[in-house]
Amino acid sequence: MKSKCSFILKASTALVLALLMLFGTVATSIAAVVDNADTGANIDLAETGWSDVYLIGDMFGDWSTGKLLGNGNFSSAGMYYFNNGDYFAVKISGTQYGPSTNNSNFVVSGCRADTSGNAFKFNGTSGWYKVGVDQVTGDNDKKPWLWLVSQTAPTRTVAGDTGLTGYNWNTSQNAMTFDTSIDKFKWTSSAVSTVGDYSFKVTDGSWNNSWPSSNYDVKNVPAGARVVVICDYYDDNAVNAYIEYKITVASATGGSATTSPSGFAKSGTEVTITSSPSTGYNAGTPTVKDSDNSSVTVSSNKFTMPSKNVTVTPNFTLKTYTVSYNKGSNGAGTNTTDTKTHGTNFTLKDKLFTRTGYTQTAWNTNSSGTGGTSYALKGTYSTNAAVTLYPTWTANQ
Repeated sequence: MKSKCSFILKASTALVLALLMLFGTVATSIAAVVDNADTGANIDLAETGWSDVYLIGDMFGDWSTGKLLGNGNFSSAGMYYFNNGDYFAVKISGTQYGPSTNNSNFVVSGCRADTSGNAFKFNGTSGWYKVGVDQVTGDNDKKPWLWLVSQTAPTRTVAGDTGLTGYNWNTSQNAMTFDTSIDKFKWTSSAVSTVGDYSFKVTDGSWNNSWPSSNYDVKNVPAGARVVVICDYYDDNAVNAYIEYKITVASATGGSATTSPSGFAKSGTEVTITSSPSTGYNAGTPTVKDSDNSSVTVSSNKFTMPSKNVTVTPNFTLKTYTVSYNKGSNGAGTNTTDTKTHGTNFTLKDKLFTRTGYTQTAWNTNSSGTGGTSYALKGTYSTNAAVTLYPTWTANQ
């Protein structure tokens, strides 16, 4: 059963909001009382100690350690990216606190209780927020209050060797994008033109503050591949980079193909090939070869990206149709078949079957030999479909 959020107004709210205005921020949520999720008892932060207050939840993919909130003041607490629907909680001295199913003594505008208990669910506008945990002055219960305050998005930039397509040291810093699917800043270079090693730095927009302090190197980037740089905002030293190798799809007669991911993929990534045959063609198993012309295993139209550029060659074959010759109920002889290829005119066989007192004079799609579509002996069959033909009999004179 869902916990219900009951909104409470306290005189201290106005005071706290006034203080926030002094910091130049706008509070997008009302203060929330965070009680002990297990017993409903109030938490005394003066007893637990500020240094042990952590934020945990979906925004970090971490429900064990989380991120330190410091002393809860907005001037020192970090910013965090909240997606609409993210669940989160506060961890104090190793114990997780959030809304409890046995009390409704909390309120956060835009947040609600998770049905699994012990967590908040963020229902506000996705974006960057400062999070604070504070003890309300004059509150006899010494309840901790949880705050979310909307913030301007932080920035990260990357610059490096000229080989990374124009992003040069000190002269051209390229903005990184915060990727909400991984909750990290990300930048992707254009395809490099020359094989080699490339260096870069990630900064906050000025070279006065860069991570890591030394250059970060990406080795053996082949021509045509590209470099992806990742930066964890919550840990500026957690900078990483990897190569995405080029995927080229060759043209082929009879259709086209695409890959997912398309264009580039990191080594070890599973790549799916989707073949789209043209009319009259069937799709076969495509082939994949790396830049050394070595074959890459394809299974169920999927392959694992190697640490090399690859070329995917789709495989299409013309459809074929079976032309069956059946002696019918009155004829004698052996039934047989031929194969017609899509888009071609096929020459039918001459008479094949015998019948006492009759001569075969044509072919017909009806099993009686008459009434269906008639074809001459050694005539032309041009329809792109399988067909069964029966002899047409003419009585001997």
